Amino acid sequence: METKKKGNVFTNFGKNIVSTIKYNGGIIIGLLIICVLLTVMTDSFCTVRNFSNIMRQITVNVILPAA
Repeated sequence: METKKKGNVFTNFGKNIVSTIKYNGGIIIGLLIICVLLTVMTDSFCTVRNFSNIMRQITVNVILPAA
């Protein structure tokens, strides 16, 4: 009976990141294009106040799964 050798958790870490970027590349590029366009077109998008507002809104989504 052959058993497959399971490697360390970190052995495939780089491969997983690369495959995730390849799979979701279009989404990431689209998001970056939208961010650049909004930064250029509006004065209030790339501000400290907007960034702190976004961080305040997503903290609940970050904290709940950790609990």
